Amino acid sequence: MSSEVLSPERMALLKARLARRAAPADPVPRLTGLPRTPATVLPLSHQQEELWFLQRLAPESTAYNTPVLWRIAGSVDQIAVSAALSRLTARHEVLRTSFPERDGEPVQQPHPPAVRRLKVRRTADREATDRLVRRAGERPFDLTAPGLLRPLLALDPDGATLLLDLHHIASDEWSERVLWRDFRHFYLAERGPADGRLPELPVQFADYAAWQRDRLRGERLDRLTAHWRSRLGGLAPLRLPLDRPRPRTQTFGGAVHTFDLPSGPAAGLAALARAHGATPFMAYLAVFVLLLSRVSGQDDVTVGTITSGRDHPHLRDLVGFFVGTLALRTGLHGAADFPEVLRRVRATVLDAQAHEALPFRKVVEAVRPPRTPGVPPLVQVLYSYTAAGREDARELAGAEVTTGGVEMPVARFDLVLNVWETPTGALAAFEYNTALFRERTVRRLAGLYGDLLRRICAAPGTPLNDIREES
Repeated sequence: MSSEVLSPERMALLKARLARRAAPADPVPRLTGLPRTPATVLPLSHQQEELWFLQRLAPESTAYNTPVLWRIAGSVDQIAVSAALSRLTARHEVLRTSFPERDGEPVQQPHPPAVRRLKVRRTADREATDRLVRRAGERPFDLTAPGLLRPLLALDPDGATLLLDLHHIASDEWSERVLWRDFRHFYLAERGPADGRLPELPVQFADYAAWQRDRLRGERLDRLTAHWRSRLGGLAPLRLPLDRPRPRTQTFGGAVHTFDLPSGPAAGLAALARAHGATPFMAYLAVFVLLLSRVSGQDDVTVGTITSGRDHPHLRDLVGFFVGTLALRTGLHGAADFPEVLRRVRATVLDAQAHEALPFRKVVEAVRPPRTPGVPPLVQVLYSYTAAGREDARELAGAEVTTGGVEMPVARFDLVLNVWETPTGALAAFEYNTALFRERTVRRLAGLYGDLLRRICAAPGTPLNDIREES
């Protein structure tokens, strides 16, 4: 029997179907569209509200800029690009929304669709294009003014680069795929005979924000709040091996160190996960938990991860900021070997996913952890895992399209481990805060992670204290 790793979109749909069958203890309000009148107050989602306050505290910060970059290996029709962007912003209301204050609270203020002005620049080569794109992506946003999508088309001898500079309050990683799909549809329609209309979206992001708040009331809110207060109470910050004193206010300058995880241990870890009813996500996380325990000297380790937040079928085709942070706390005291650690991590992940409806901002409010200057609350370290994808190659009117390519040096957490499956094993990267870590320390952490992985796969029943010793 063959097995298949579900894409994020299919996983979200599966979770939504299961949730509908589960007969919840309290009714969940229907997700429907709200009227758009001058008297209608459109609230921010809980995730948006957190970013809004962070941006207000540091208005010149670019920590939450999320540029989308598409490199097109060929010529483009500038008129079609401009028209497609206008249709894109007309379709997705959040791209033409500002976030002013009303009676002391931030609100969403959608603006009518308008013709999208496209800035076009010509450069001498790809290196000059990269410099141009980097400068454009490092401009701060004013969230109270319209214009959370800033398009730039750069033309050089190698082709075209389209930058959609966005603020995280209006977009997330899933949104990039939606943006590409809809942009491509509109671009091709502008160059062909069809009008290119898409089915109307049943709701917009502001409708979701109001729905999210409506469903977090009463007994359900009390139950989720009590759970997280119990689960994360008494949590101490991780004693990470910092190279520099922590600034009193959080900084966001970052860098990335990428490293390979060889195929043998990667395959061995996947087999070990299957043998214990766990997923590769859980297995790589368990190794990371061991690494953090080793370098901190602590048996109580909390790692954050990101959830898609799209637990309703109406949300899968929307652009917006749906993702949330999930705190995964694992106790290692008394664990004899790695399989026991894996079982505890598995239980932690399943428990957290069952209670993920409470936004992280509300979790922090419920737990009320002691605040240490410059330390992110509850979660200092983040982890993500991406299964081997089967996404079709992108093209635009016959031209190959690739994403990314310009590194934005931003660190929203002290340390982030990203793991990706590849045909030959796995690829990993540490994103780190350069105010806290030197590159050599992060390289050492990468080496320790790979060493732990190899030793666990070679002898998973080895006593935990022996595994955690320096090799």
